[in-house]
Amino acid sequence: MINILLLFITSLALFSCDFEGEKGTIAPTRDLLKGKKLYANHCAGCHQDQGEGLGKVYPPIKDSDYLKAHFADLPCIIRNGMDKKIIVNGEEFTYEMYGIKGIGDYEIAAICNYIAFTWQVGDGKIMTKKKVTKAIELCK
Repeated sequence: MINILLLFITSLALFSCDFEGEKGTIAPTRDLLKGKKLYANHCAGCHQDQGEGLGKVYPPIKDSDYLKAHFADLPCIIRNGMDKKIIVNGEEFTYEMYGIKGIGDYEIAAICNYIAFTWQVGDGKIMTKKKVTKAIELCK
């Protein structure tokens, strides 16, 4: 019983504090909920609610070998879109993805975290607003 109580208290402490102590970061639970809502509003129309993509038109996010290999590029892809051929899980995708210009770096971080933790892509670290800002500055 004591072990369960300690596990609960530890989990509560982890999910109620800011990660990396950065201004603009929030607890993962709230971040994931915000990311889920933003994903539904901006991404799911093409990539679908469960990240499975839409046939040969829009690539999957779930189980995407491309996204696993290029997760650090996701903030740039979200902000600026993508206008090049990519291969995802052996399938070629050529349709242009338009960037999302109307959201800030914090919102992009929330989408990245939702995608990373929902479909287990990325490096397992929290994407912060600061990391997104830096990634977007380095976009090609």
